[in-house]
Amino acid sequence: MFEQKFGLALFAIVAGIVAHTTSLIAFLMPLKVLLLASSDGVPSYSQVFIRPENKTEWIVGLSLVALLLYVISLIAELFADRIAANGGRLVQMRRGLAGVAVAQGDSRQEERIKGYYSTCCTILSNSIFTIVAIVAVTFINLPLAAYIIMMALTFYGLSYCAYQNYINGRGGNIGKLIDEDIGGYLKLVTSVTFLTGFLVILQPFLVGGDANLLFSIVSIILLRQLLSTFSTSSKSFFKFIRSKDKVDTLLFEAYSSRDDGQSLELSDLHQFLAADSRSSWISAELVDFGVSHECYLSLWVDSIVQDVFLINLVRRERLDAEPLYQVRIYDMKSRRVMNGEKLLLEYMGRKQLRLPPSIRSFERHSYHCEILDLQQSRLVRDNDEYDMVIHKAIELQWSLKPCDKLVAAYRNCAPTLITRLSRISINKLLVAVDTEETVKVFTCLKDLWGEILKILSSSPLYLHNHSWGVDNFLVHREFIEPFFSGWDRWSIEPIGYKFPKGIKKSEIRLILSKLSLERSDLESQFTVDSAILINKMAKFEAAFSKKKYRECLSIAENLIDSDVLLMERESA
Repeated sequence: MFEQKFGLALFAIVAGIVAHTTSLIAFLMPLKVLLLASSDGVPSYSQVFIRPENKTEWIVGLSLVALLLYVISLIAELFADRIAANGGRLVQMRRGLAGVAVAQGDSRQEERIKGYYSTCCTILSNSIFTIVAIVAVTFINLPLAAYIIMMALTFYGLSYCAYQNYINGRGGNIGKLIDEDIGGYLKLVTSVTFLTGFLVILQPFLVGGDANLLFSIVSIILLRQLLSTFSTSSKSFFKFIRSKDKVDTLLFEAYSSRDDGQSLELSDLHQFLAADSRSSWISAELVDFGVSHECYLSLWVDSIVQDVFLINLVRRERLDAEPLYQVRIYDMKSRRVMNGEKLLLEYMGRKQLRLPPSIRSFERHSYHCEILDLQQSRLVRDNDEYDMVIHKAIELQWSLKPCDKLVAAYRNCAPTLITRLSRISINKLLVAVDTEETVKVFTCLKDLWGEILKILSSSPLYLHNHSWGVDNFLVHREFIEPFFSGWDRWSIEPIGYKFPKGIKKSEIRLILSKLSLERSDLESQFTVDSAILINKMAKFEAAFSKKKYRECLSIAENLIDSDVLLMERESA
């Protein structure tokens, strides 16, 4: 990347180092001024170049120098950002991506390239400054420098092992924290290093060793600045590495213009999942079940979940028969999808979730693989059968009451419908309020908004599977009983959040009457109208997120006369 515009990159890195250095000196200078001003005369270490009669002039001069250095640091930081942005723009132009971005309708591509280029310059300048700061600490406080290096190597080794174990499916809370909140993890690490490093600085004073107050104070400031810079560059570097596929594709011509016309990612995928190579390793995993590639054929299936690949295994002599096994392959980019299902399975059993049995789970290269047994289930044959299955699937999902621990775990990482709606500012609908009728609807909606949220907050919750289509449904081989091939995308929502197309009010009433026998939290006050109200509010949220404010008002007009809201007003 830098060889294309090495000069600009070098200037950006040097400017970043100058910004860090002058900023550090600018904050050290006031310390020098305070020590000089508070002393009766001139400190011994300053008498070489400061005379007592010139003390006042030196105090004023050093204060002005501190201010000047701070201004220089701001200018250098701005200069570094501008140079990095220009370098990224020139790289983008040289790569010939401007026309591609416009042609593909992706106007953000140029900004991504400039952002990656600028981030890389910042990481390098921060890293060089960190090394220089450690060298400076070595001259001032050698034990502290040795301690910083030891802690850096220790934390790096432990963090690397924990993260590798996590992404390879072996679990671990530390690896999970690094993956989900790298900023919080680095803050914890740098805080521990700073506090323990402070004890190293304090140690000579406690044991009566050779201690220098000024050097100790300077060591503390250097340590704090060093750790802050290290944390910032480490966080940027981690995110940069996780975006490697995008960075390579955008910045390096070798990845986006290969001789065979394929990207590196597609080439690797072909080697791993191509028909002539996948059969052998799949049959090797199923050898205990009498499956061999001579008897079974592996057929590719288009998944509705991005970066989750599906392979069905059918007998060679009956290619039109139902598959007996399905291999689900999770790309590393889809590990959050995989972890979402794993979280759900910690609280709910596979049988309860109507998932086929999982007979094998293993790792292949950077892919997590799972083999499902489909011998008791089959694919949905046509749309008519799908219509029959979908009604039973609705009943099944609404019967899945999440336990309190699962609800708490989910709310820690994602908001429910009531939370999302409570964050909406309905005053944004005023742009579509332009007739007497819409004024009336908006006024009524605003008056009823609190009551709507109250109804939603007291509504029973269920587990909603977002993979809502023919591809994600299976049925029992002997009778119409639904299975889900996966719970890759799920959420916790109030009953009524999703209806299948064409469902009748009488059918919803029948489902709720059955559920009232299974779920004790489904009280008599929760009626068909309650479910319909929730369904309309879900549509309201979807329309609002797309800024379809006229559609929001149309949905609100149908809500105003709801029997549920009428009963709520009467009870109030």
